[in-house]
Amino acid sequence: MIIEIENFLPKSLQDHLENHLTSNSFPWYFIKDVTKEFTTPDEYYQPGFHHTPFKEGKPHSIEYDQILFLPHLIQNVLEKDNLILHRIRYGMNIRSVGQNNDHNIPHLDFPDNFPFKNYTCLYYVNNSDGDTVIFNEVIRSKKYTVLSRVEPVKGKLCIFDGKYFHASSPPKNSDHRIVMTLNFYEPI
Repeated sequence: MIIEIENFLPKSLQDHLENHLTSNSFPWYFIKDVTKEFTTPDEYYQPGFHHTPFKEGKPHSIEYDQILFLPHLIQNVLEKDNLILHRIRYGMNIRSVGQNNDHNIPHLDFPDNFPFKNYTCLYYVNNSDGDTVIFNEVIRSKKYTVLSRVEPVKGKLCIFDGKYFHASSPPKNSDHRIVMTLNFYEPI
C-alpha cells in the first residue's frame, strides 16, 4: 500500500510551511548523515539538517505548534482513529556534489522488531529532485530491490506501510530537499 496525494494541503499552507522552514530564523540542526545517527569511517554518508518537533509521543519543540493539525488530517486519510503519533521529523537533504549514490542508506523509521503495525508519512515541503525510494524488502538486506520511487513535489503526501525499507535521495540539481516525516503506529 502506497498512497500519494498531490496538493494535500491548500496552496497558502504549502507556501507558509515552505517559507517558514526556509527562513533565516528556523532552527535547523546539522547531522553528519541524514539517515543514521552514527556512521563508521568507511561508510557512505550524506550530511544534512534536521529538526524534530515531536518524538516518543510528545512535543520537543515549539515548532510542533505550527503543524498540530497535520497528524489529524493524515489519520482521516488512513481512516484510523486509533493511530498513535510517534514522531515528526523535518529533514533537509542538501545538494550532493560529487556523490554517485542513487539513494541514501535504506532504513526503517521504527526498530526492526517493533511489535505494532506502523506507517511512514512523508509531506514534501518543496519541489526538488531526489526521489524517496521504497524497497520491496522488509528485513535488512545486502541488496535492495525497488518497489516504488516517489518524486518530491511540493504539497504531496506519501503514506506507506512502515515495514518497508526506504531511503531518501540527495538532490543533484536543487539546492535542498525538505521533507516532513510523520510516524504513526497502530496499537493492538
